[in-house]
Amino acid sequence: MRRLSRYAARAGSASLLGLEVPLLLLWALLASILSAIAANVRDWNAMSDELVYERLAISVWQLRSPLPHLHGEVVRSLAQLYPLLISPWFAAGYVPHDLVHAHIFDAWLMSSACIPAFLLARRVTGRRWAAYLLALVTVCTPWIVYTTTLLTEVAGFPAFMWAMLGMHHAATRPSWRSDLLAVLGVALAFFARTQFVGLIAVLPAALLVYHASRHELRAAARRHLLLVCVYVVLAVAAAAAVVSGHRLSSLSVYGNLNPGLFPAGWEGSVTGHLADLAFGIGILPLVVGVAWLIANVLRPPAAAAAHAFACIAAATTTVVVLEISAWDLGPGTFVIDRFLFYLAPLLLLAFVCALLDARKPRWSLLLPAALVAWGFARHLQKDFLWSGQFPLSTDSPIALPYKWFADLGGGKSGASAILVCLTIGATVAFVAAARFVRPAVLTAVLAILLAVALPADTAYAFAKLFSRDGHAVRPLTQSEAGILDWLDRAVGTGAKVTAAPYAVSTAHLVTLKFWRDLEFWNKSVRYGIHYPPGLYADAVIWFPNNAVTFDRRSGRASRSLTPFVVQAVGETRFRISGTARLQTTDVMLIQASMPWRTDWLTSGLYGDGWTPPHTTAHIHVFAAPGQRGPVMRTLTVQLRAPNEAPDRPFAIAWRHGSIRARANDQNNVVEQIPLCVPGRGFADVRVSSPVSSDVGPDQSQLEPLPHRPGGVLVADISLADEIGGPCKP
Repeated sequence: MRRLSRYAARAGSASLLGLEVPLLLLWALLASILSAIAANVRDWNAMSDELVYERLAISVWQLRSPLPHLHGEVVRSLAQLYPLLISPWFAAGYVPHDLVHAHIFDAWLMSSACIPAFLLARRVTGRRWAAYLLALVTVCTPWIVYTTTLLTEVAGFPAFMWAMLGMHHAATRPSWRSDLLAVLGVALAFFARTQFVGLIAVLPAALLVYHASRHELRAAARRHLLLVCVYVVLAVAAAAAVVSGHRLSSLSVYGNLNPGLFPAGWEGSVTGHLADLAFGIGILPLVVGVAWLIANVLRPPAAAAAHAFACIAAATTTVVVLEISAWDLGPGTFVIDRFLFYLAPLLLLAFVCALLDARKPRWSLLLPAALVAWGFARHLQKDFLWSGQFPLSTDSPIALPYKWFADLGGGKSGASAILVCLTIGATVAFVAAARFVRPAVLTAVLAILLAVALPADTAYAFAKLFSRDGHAVRPLTQSEAGILDWLDRAVGTGAKVTAAPYAVSTAHLVTLKFWRDLEFWNKSVRYGIHYPPGLYADAVIWFPNNAVTFDRRSGRASRSLTPFVVQAVGETRFRISGTARLQTTDVMLIQASMPWRTDWLTSGLYGDGWTPPHTTAHIHVFAAPGQRGPVMRTLTVQLRAPNEAPDRPFAIAWRHGSIRARANDQNNVVEQIPLCVPGRGFADVRVSSPVSSDVGPDQSQLEPLPHRPGGVLVADISLADEIGGPCKP
């Protein structure tokens, strides 16, 4: 038995590359389980974020550049670490196969956060079991479902934990090497997610509090000389940026949505975010963990490692919660806990530290308990995230269990009341248990509960993820190989195609999903045209517009982007000249004539084809390439009346004729127009309706007005390929 114990001790202390072998085995086990789960996800589930990072990864190989490119242009995004890491998986092959390999890699990458979590816990607590517990619960949290997505959270999580470990090392073992590791850790986190720009402030603030409370500021300043130099350089650079009129937020694709640090309502948002984060890790760990941090910052413990951790974790929690609470007021009033979950390992470690500490938190529990209770009472997570009407939210994977409490309490108010009572009751119970239960027993019971509850909650999140269709309204496990990657299979992944988003349905969301799918599943889509600028911009939101204009006298394009263009079958703005190589129900693949020109061009229509009231729309039909004189062409126009307006008059006029008729709201009225198109210039066709009524929101706008007047819908325009005989214009 003694020999077996010695072998077990040796195995437990064996190391590889400076890491304990059991830790590496734990990581391999967790990553293997996660990769087996993630490999089943064969579709996107978070648009258009996943599209952005997938295209950034693809562009690394297409352009042979590590810089962030979208639609061939360098974009203002510094969160390039994750796209660079997954780019090898998108180097060859079709996207449906590459996506599975990227998800498997995600599982190994994100779960690697358990390594810095273990090392940090081992330093802070000095206990191996506590370090293994933190390594386990760092991975086994509901937010690990991000391994099934292409989001920067996957790389941001381990990068954040390495930054925390680097800061702790710099505090407890000050030297130029430690400073360098801390700076590199913060830089790594920043390039993983620009959200972590706040860590630049956390590092000096935490070190200042730590060294000041230990009365060693002067000595620390000498030891952190490298850090002082780095921050002097950063201060000068920041001042220069401000003077030149730049903002740090402009370095992110989300920068224009930043509402500032303290927008109106930020106080309530803070309590709501704390409550939601507490809900995600079991309420008590956050309350007790924050209380321990407060107590150990204000009343430093003898152990330097614990004190340094308290300073770093307290500063990080404060900065991240304030930053995200303000940010979330921009997109809405709900909590986007995908930006908060990085704090979970720190708070869980603080909770474990409180269990091991002889000085259990008491009075310091009042503040976090009050904030969390107030958050549940007044700022409970929005019910659209947990009511069940939508799939598992990638913005808040922990939200679904709120429904348990809503069902139990008879609604949202009842859920708030139950959670407030649970917060207060759990806090009081902890104080009582800390006084009357032996510390070893209390620590063992709560540690076991933590080790069981969080993995169970994680399993529940995955079960819900697979229980219904994803946000693409398709089964997440269904492969789209040979279906949605039709364009790559037609022209090859190395081809160059330009997409021109336009309505393919009367439902705006259907149109958005179609064009997002086209770009997500096909590497050959290199550029995108929003014509005029701003129309259908939300189809590939955050992407630059490869603007193209047309000469209204000749039809020539201002630039020629690619040999292939994808346009909607029902396009009513312009039609790139060329041969239709392939046509589906919704779009056609055009092999464009080079240089680009348009067969026809419209003006005076809404972006989705409706005629505005009291406005005459024009269709300019241009000469064909190589045409030397006037010839006859046939233009076909399809018209439809608005819903509930079954009899709408319209008029079509051109130089040699006119048509007056009525359209209905059931079938498109098809009119064929014989035109004499001159060798230079264009033939003009005019479309109008004397009557207008509400035709609904403009499908082409990012934020359409709910109502607008319109006459008739120009549902389709087509120009016959056949060229007739000569004519007199």
